[in-house]
Amino acid sequence: MGHFFKIIFVLIVAILLFSIFYKKYYMFHNTTVAKWEKHKILLPGYDVKHIRFINYKTGFLFCTYKSRDLSLNPDIMEHKRQQEAIIFKTIDGGINWTIVYKDKGELIPICVNSELGFVTKIEYVGENASPKSLLLKSTDSGATWLEIGELPILAFNGGDYKPNSLVLWGSQQLKQCSYKAIFSIDYGKTWQDIEFSNPPDSLPKPVLNQNGRMWYFSGNSLVMKDLHTQTEHIEKIFNNIKKIVMSIDENQNLWFIGSSDNILKLYKRMHDGEILSTLTPITKDSFFPDYLHVFDNSIIIWGKEIVETNLIPKYRMYYSQDKGKTWAEEKIPNSLHANPVAFYGKDSVWAIGLNGVIQIRKERM
Repeated sequence: MGHFFKIIFVLIVAILLFSIFYKKYYMFHNTTVAKWEKHKILLPGYDVKHIRFINYKTGFLFCTYKSRDLSLNPDIMEHKRQQEAIIFKTIDGGINWTIVYKDKGELIPICVNSELGFVTKIEYVGENASPKSLLLKSTDSGATWLEIGELPILAFNGGDYKPNSLVLWGSQQLKQCSYKAIFSIDYGKTWQDIEFSNPPDSLPKPVLNQNGRMWYFSGNSLVMKDLHTQTEHIEKIFNNIKKIVMSIDENQNLWFIGSSDNILKLYKRMHDGEILSTLTPITKDSFFPDYLHVFDNSIIIWGKEIVETNLIPKYRMYYSQDKGKTWAEEKIPNSLHANPVAFYGKDSVWAIGLNGVIQIRKERM
């Protein structure tokens, strides 16, 4: 009888070990190939800073441009004054692009959708190239852009727009606080300061949902700020969390990824405030996530692997079709050595590669 139980015990251990190995191999080591199309879109001198797509066909490139003569000019102040800020628009999924805005300065997109668009622009004026921040607005799906006023904040690094909530945020050289955010309920005509009891970190950038709730990290604490009531509370305190990237899905749920003890996890905030976590396929401490995209059941984690022996980072993409239960690492084109990247829907990705080439991920194979 004892020998029988030993056999049963060995079989149970073998099954457990096999299931663990299979789970790790199947969930975290599956590799697939996606179909990418390559299109030459830009001439020398253009530098793409941001990409946005509002559907599968309509997208925008936010660029700066320096002529060859300007690039050879050693006067840095002249570079700032004369560099051009340009918005390209496509209506065929990224194959052809048309300039819809051109002026001096540089641009940071806040939001572009089928109705409204907001972009901040920094101009450099005068002998010392002093910065001046302006707000651009579009009411025709990004076909035209108009300046609607100067902004009371200079050093911003982002923002967002949801119905009745236009928010800009960024670092400031202030005496008491190094972070500042402003909030408008009238499309940028008037602004009010957002006061923080727990000031946001510079990274990750905050996210905003349609109810005017803003989530951000302050140290190891996840904080929720209600912009309309100006109330604020800490939702969860983590243990030495880092490498954080946040996202809001189409149902206004908060998602984020973060590393604790060199383990990168995916987190989702439930409607009742509970925060659930699951493992990701990423085990290398040299991986740094740049983007998290969640749509329906699909999740994309895009980032770079930085190795000291290689000056050029290697970009990687991890993809799940079942809300993170199983994962595949997708092979991406070797020519993709730079950000930015844009996502839309379940599968579509647009990324800028070398020499002004755009790579478009069409479908999984």
